[in-house]
Amino acid sequence: TQSYGMCYSDEAPYQLLQNRDVDFQTMQRVQRFARYWDLIANSGRFQHSLPLLLFKNGLPEDKNPADAMQKEEPFNRFMKLSDWLFEKTAQTHKIAYNRLLALVLEGAIAVQLSNEQYMLRTLAADCHANGDAHPPRWLREHIQIKTNTASQPGSAKSTSSSQGSPGTRSTGIRKSATPSRQNRHLTSNTVPGTVPD
Repeated sequence: TQSYGMCYSDEAPYQLLQNRDVDFQTMQRVQRFARYWDLIANSGRFQHSLPLLLFKNGLPEDKNPADAMQKEEPFNRFMKLSDWLFEKTAQTHKIAYNRLLALVLEGAIAVQLSNEQYMLRTLAADCHANGDAHPPRWLREHIQIKTNTASQPGSAKSTSSSQGSPGTRSTGIRKSATPSRQNRHLTSNTVPGTVPD
C-alpha cells in the first residue's frame, strides 16, 4: 500500500481516503457523488426528472468529435448537483424524500441544469409514478396543468379535475388503485421526462 500511497479510514468499513493518484478532497467528492446518485438515480424515485439532470433538454446527445468539448457530459452535470447538495446540506444521509424533492428542484435551477417549469412538471410526474397521493404543498401549488396527463399524447384522460370538491384546487395527481410498484411502470410511458426543443 505504501508504493501506491493507499490511505484507509481507521474505522469500519475502512473506506479508502486517498492514494497516490487521488487526493483526499477529490476522493470525498466522488464518495458524495456516489451517495447522491443512490438517493436520486438508483432509488428509481426520480425516473422522470433524472434525464433533465443528466442531459441538456432531457435527451442524450449524439457523440460528435467536432464539438465534444462543448458538450457537458452527464457525469459533470451530476457532479455539479452533487457539489451543490453537499454545500447546501452538509449531509449525505438521512434526507427525507419530500426534502430531497425540494433540494433537487432548487439545485437543478441553481447550477443551471434545467428550469423551474420543467423540473416542477417532472417532479410532479415522479410523485405520481411513486404513488404519492399527497405531494409537498409547494409542489401541489404548481402542478395543476404541468402534470395533467390528459394533455400528453396517448395518455389516459385525467378525471381529477372533475372529481375535485367545489372551491378547492386540483393537484392533477390521483392515487391509482394499482399498486405503486406496478403504477411506476405503467406511468413511465405516459408522462414524458423530456423537454421540447
